[in-house]
Amino acid sequence: MKYFISIDMEGIWGTSYFYEPGERVSKLMTEELAHTVEVLMDIDPRAKVRVCDSHALGTNILPEALRVNVELVRGFPRMFYMMEGLDESFDAVLFVGYHAPIGHPKGAMNHTYSSASFFEIRINGAPLGESEINAIFASMFNVPVIFISGDSALFEFSSGYFPETEFLITKDSIGHNAVLLYERDRIYGERVKAIEKAVKKLKEGRFKTFIENNPQFAPPYNLEIVLKDTLRADLVSIIPGSKRKDGRIVEYFSADFRDIYRFIVASSILAWQASQIK
Repeated sequence: MKYFISIDMEGIWGTSYFYEPGERVSKLMTEELAHTVEVLMDIDPRAKVRVCDSHALGTNILPEALRVNVELVRGFPRMFYMMEGLDESFDAVLFVGYHAPIGHPKGAMNHTYSSASFFEIRINGAPLGESEINAIFASMFNVPVIFISGDSALFEFSSGYFPETEFLITKDSIGHNAVLLYERDRIYGERVKAIEKAVKKLKEGRFKTFIENNPQFAPPYNLEIVLKDTLRADLVSIIPGSKRKDGRIVEYFSADFRDIYRFIVASSILAWQASQIK
């Protein structure tokens, strides 16, 4: 089997704050990834794994700590950011260390792609988080999401969209910068059980793609990005094909979700320039 892992920081065990020391973040993310890969390879010794380092500039995972048969997408910018490197050759996707979308009342470090610029992202009228948007992307290649780990707020928001996916709750979200961390050994033990169940269901053919489970997100697509202020909306509306809906909302339409995803990535980069404008 061939597995694609997209790993973020905010939902991994041990973190509670955006500005954790970088060395500590790298250590925790690499350890959690290494255990995830170890479990996969214990279950499926011939497994091939590609990892996408999906936090910030994508330079968190320590490559020298990875096992053989593991490829790593690292660095930034890249066209498909958290899903760079995924194609139809993969059998399954795993999301590790994910978090609730921006605006969740208890979501630890809640945001959607850009904490600095985005207030909300809607696809076909529904506010979605990174898990859902990335899963739509995976659906283009007919690849299901079999496992998601993250905080309790992520589970609360996303579990209804992923009826067969195995979830691992790594911590209880109390507020934006506050969590209850469960015992680490307990989380590692639960990860083994969850991934074992997920791979078993995958081999039994029990998974559907995100769009098959949620047909309201089939193409064509209406993307709405609610920016944090009008300056950021000014910047994003420069992108060809965009449509300014009101002061802070910019729309984009496409039947190809790759265009939608690239628009989100481009918008986050362009809107970031607001911090450089006096």
